[in-house]
Formats: sequence, structure tokens, C-alpha cells
Amino acid sequence: SMIPVGGYVFSGVKVVRKVVDDIPEVVSKTGNKSPSKAYHYTPSTNAESIAKKGLVSEGSIIYTTPNSSLLSPLQAQIDLALRPNRGLPGAVYEIDLDALRRAGIEVSDSQLVGRMNNMPGGGQEMLIYTNKIPPEMLRRIR
Repeated sequence: SMIPVGGYVFSGVKVVRKVVDDIPEVVSKTGNKSPSKAYHYTPSTNAESIAKKGLVSEGSIIYTTPNSSLLSPLQAQIDLALRPNRGLPGAVYEIDLDALRRAGIEVSDSQLVGRMNNMPGGGQEMLIYTNKIPPEMLRRIR
């Protein structure tokens, strides 16, 4: 008889296996291929600047989603917990993650978006650890 205790399954006194914890880490260590594309939602008013300068972040992280099914601007705002005061994200950019990785830029595994900015979250996100993605690694898809 196995009894789950604190994320571990015990069979008698021997720990059989860890049940929960870092699923994305486990998945990546099995050799599953990381996605080669990610998507960034932003207000359409940013498009001209992005075409010239690329995606630029004030911090050191650019937030993206591996979810390739195009979300409506409102659904993106909800699922990705985007700031409501920045305007609906009418533009969507596809990012070439393989090119980023070749350039030595770190990309996180996919993780669940938590509740933020009074938005429920619940979508998937990947963090790109840079403050700039050049225009040649981007393609506007909406």
C-alpha cells in the first residue's frame, strides 16, 4: 500500500519515487526537443518601433508564450496576465528561438502563468533572458 506524503510516495519505509515537483525540468532532461518558436503579444502601436529596433524590454526578460494557437487580444491579456493599462495586444510576433539559442541567449522551459495584474493567468509562458531581440529573429504574424 503506497501512501503519498509531501510529494513523495512511501512504500513501507523506502521512498519509491518523487511524484510532483519540477515537471518541466524532468521533461527537458528526457531529451524532448524544446520549441523552436515562441510568440510575443504586444499593442499594435509598438509595431513600427519593433520593425526598426526589435523587441526591447526595460528589464532583462522578454515574456513569450510557446502556445502557437493565436489568442484573441483579450484572451492573451487574460491567459498571459498582461497589464490592462498598456492596451490590448493586437500585434503578435513569432520569435525564432533556435536563432536566439545559437546567439547564446537563454530561454526558459515553458511554465504556467500565475495570477498577476488582476488577471487570472493560466496560459503557458517562456522567459527569454535578454533585453533585446533583433528584428531579424522576429516575424509579425498579426
